[in-house]
Amino acid sequence: MVAVILSIMTLTIEAPAKINLHLQVGKLRSDGYHDLLSLMHLVDLSDRVSLRMEGKGGTVELEGNFDCRKEDNLLYKAASAYLQERQKRVPNASPAPGLTISCLKRIPAGGGLGGGSSDAAALLKLLDRFFGAFPQKGVLDEIALSLGSDVPFFLHTGAEIAQGRGEVLEPVEPLPAYPLVLVFPKWRISTPDAYASVDRLRREKADRPRSLSLEQLRESYSRPVAQWPFFNDFTSPVLLQFPESRNLLLGLQNQGALFSQMSGSGSTFFGLFDGEKTALRAFERLKSMGYRCHLGKMLARPYDPVYNGR
Repeated sequence: MVAVILSIMTLTIEAPAKINLHLQVGKLRSDGYHDLLSLMHLVDLSDRVSLRMEGKGGTVELEGNFDCRKEDNLLYKAASAYLQERQKRVPNASPAPGLTISCLKRIPAGGGLGGGSSDAAALLKLLDRFFGAFPQKGVLDEIALSLGSDVPFFLHTGAEIAQGRGEVLEPVEPLPAYPLVLVFPKWRISTPDAYASVDRLRREKADRPRSLSLEQLRESYSRPVAQWPFFNDFTSPVLLQFPESRNLLLGLQNQGALFSQMSGSGSTFFGLFDGEKTALRAFERLKSMGYRCHLGKMLARPYDPVYNGR
């Protein structure tokens, strides 16, 4: 429970990106969503979310440049939803202080890396650390799901299988810290357009659906990385719409990637490598081709909050 705020307090947390090692798009459901079977894993590229608390009043403010109205921003929605649930579920809750949220963006927007969802989950963790956990179990996950299908993934572990519309999660053992290269093309594709393209190609029978069962996915994940049969159903329409993306996949493969794939609905491509030197060579080669890249590694678990920069 929060007592009187005697001084300004700031909490900071790194909000990591994710990649989809596998992303299988099922049929369109009656509720407008598609059934998914996905395997997601955290990587070390991250945004930095900060929460400053001062004074009283329970106000929520955003600090910095954002490309939308405050009320439409996912960070604002996350803080507002958290405070509303706290008022409902915590008896005799102390008045909340004023909250000011800032975010240092490093994860490209619209890249299929879940940056906005990770930021929202990171903020929920900061709020939970400051106010204390809800007395009821699972409340933070409920708030996260209300914000987006993939927000709950970023709350807990480094790797999970997702089903349903992405909200049914099953933790799996995270990978070792494989070196990886992320490649960020200049083009973007919106998520609704990506789903529409998958549906259109299937109606036209231009892209024959592939599938792995849940058991096959689990079994395949235990194999050596170079033997994975994983795929991303969004890749075919992206290759058709943006032919240069083939060069990205070939570039990663030719530079020795054990496994290469597109993440999410695009547009980021990635490759996993068996050593830092090989990954560095691929990173330098792709940069020389004019691509913006990130040289990093797989991440086993989310980051923890830090108080006042320590």
